[in-house]
Amino acid sequence: MAIRQRIGAPTIVQTQFWSFAITGMVRHVAVWSHAEITALPRQSVTVLVACSAESHPAQDVRVSAWRGVPLAALLSSVQITPSAHFARLHCADGFTSVLPRELLDRAVLALEHADAPSCLEEGFPARLVLPGCYGYKQAKWLERIEMIAAPAGGTWEERGAPLDGRLQATSSFRSVLEGRRLNLSGTAFALGGFSEIQISVGEGGWMPLTITPELTDDGGISAVNWNVLWTPPHAGSHIVRLHLCPAQGGAPRSIVRIVTTP
Repeated sequence: MAIRQRIGAPTIVQTQFWSFAITGMVRHVAVWSHAEITALPRQSVTVLVACSAESHPAQDVRVSAWRGVPLAALLSSVQITPSAHFARLHCADGFTSVLPRELLDRAVLALEHADAPSCLEEGFPARLVLPGCYGYKQAKWLERIEMIAAPAGGTWEERGAPLDGRLQATSSFRSVLEGRRLNLSGTAFALGGFSEIQISVGEGGWMPLTITPELTDDGGISAVNWNVLWTPPHAGSHIVRLHLCPAQGGAPRSIVRIVTTP
């Protein structure tokens, strides 16, 4: 199951009618027009955006640079009540997401994408950017944040998606036949990077990998590219095991794939 906000055409939002609000368990409900939001000071943030997919981990991983308003500055103006432990995000396309209150402190209400400042596909006129979390927590076409006491609702959370949405150690996987050798490669990411990455194919033991650092985003998520060349002993199917050991003490992760050679 690939967890995304929306599949299909992007939602079109007319900025003259758009507003952003913080409601729910707050002492002062606040509403900002598009003109008011865009007049506020902005900061830059770089995040690794990943689709959460159970069947194909890290199948969609990319780096995005944004500019927007730090959400903490907006939250301070509404005075959230102490019993509001969660937030529910409401978007123009009907999508909702629920996340723990503390995650909002490092979020940004993004107004500009580095490559396309007014890109509808990226969530224009505003989306949540949340370093260290999967894409389904970084809601596009965001219109309102509702502070709530307990988690309820959420388009993907109601279907079993994790509530906090934090990126877990995982890797993409690619295999390309080059003559008689198989080039196995991928991009792995985890909070703080990895202390070790190993691979084994078929009945063979663990093999050393060539690892190249790729990036570290503003949430501390580090990505590395890895690859190894392997010569199949015979045609047919081969089991590939990739073992990931996060550097900051996260649980080791094993990924198993089957590759077929002629």
